[in-house]
Amino acid sequence: MREVFIAGDFLNVYTLVEERKIVRLDSEVFILNLELQPSVQERSLKAFLDLAILCALVDKAMTGYEINSFLTKKFGIIIGPNTIYSKLTSIERKGWTKSVQIRAGRAYSLTEKGKEITDNMNEISEEIQLFIKTMLRTPK
Repeated sequence: MREVFIAGDFLNVYTLVEERKIVRLDSEVFILNLELQPSVQERSLKAFLDLAILCALVDKAMTGYEINSFLTKKFGIIIGPNTIYSKLTSIERKGWTKSVQIRAGRAYSLTEKGKEITDNMNEISEEIQLFIKTMLRTPK
């Protein structure tokens, strides 16, 4: 178990975490006792975070903060900002995204190469499913 201290305003973000215990200390601070063992969904999201980011950028350009908020709302999994930004740097180097400086930071959008990947997402997901089935198949 790990204790995480958060202000009351941030509690809504953490209500999505499964099997939590919330202890109220006073009107402003809470302690969350979180299991450290990540769920299969969390491990899968982190393993395929680059693809999840590309899918988030299909409709519009977003900042790293907006991408992180989008993924938290969609999957109920909190991903650290360092993880998001390092993945954004990585996929930008691959030429899948491009970024421009805006007032709120850097906005990321898909390049043509990134659009091709998202257009082929059904094929990619079938390939991932086949790989996972093969990997998890128990010997007879």
